[in-house]
Amino acid sequence: MVIVEVRNILVIAAEHSELSGLLRHLGKVERLRWPLDYAVVGERSGERWWLLANGAGRALAGGAADAAHGKQQFDSVLSIGLCGGVDPALSAGEVVVASEILDIAGAKRLAGTRPATDRSFACGCLATVDCVIRTTSDKARIRAMGAVAVDMEAAAVAGRAAGWGIPFYCVRAVSDTADEAIQLDLNACRSKSGRICGMRVLGAAMHNPRRLLPELIHLWRRSRQAADALGDFLADCRF
Repeated sequence: MVIVEVRNILVIAAEHSELSGLLRHLGKVERLRWPLDYAVVGERSGERWWLLANGAGRALAGGAADAAHGKQQFDSVLSIGLCGGVDPALSAGEVVVASEILDIAGAKRLAGTRPATDRSFACGCLATVDCVIRTTSDKARIRAMGAVAVDMEAAAVAGRAAGWGIPFYCVRAVSDTADEAIQLDLNACRSKSGRICGMRVLGAAMHNPRRLLPELIHLWRRSRQAADALGDFLADCRF
């Protein structure tokens, strides 16, 4: 009798929508009754994928990792989702694999692992910050630190994985490029816990619909496209 060991892959995103592209490749998934915004498990190619989303920011991403670690042993940990490009060479929808994570708040660097894949991708340092980076000047400032892209969760997940001795991967897709500013104040639309509230975002856009509503629609479409590209990339990787 041959016993086949099933690999368990933990995937943490900020929003459920960031997992949509990957979910298409998993088929049927089982909902998990975990104390998180979203938690499911599905199988693909003999691997079990645990997909979690718990909101934006270090604290919520770290909380998702902690909740999962208490319930299951994992072979790999992934931080995925959207990112802002700060390297002008990056285009919208392009996949970025972090070779390292720059935790700006903690002033430390954490290593990232490259997945095995035949697909092309950009690679470099990803900076984790505490707020949505909206201006091109702030993007240029982060670029000067050596980063190619920016997010809000990866450092927390990377730190957990390092502490557990589990391989860590950070794979992101660019939602806004280095030369694009975001007029919507998404930081003002976050709750006390840090989650971005969709109704607050819509309400903010409606304060100046002629200027902000088109941007909101553009960001939504761009995010959908980036999530699809991210899911297709992840499905062709080995972690």
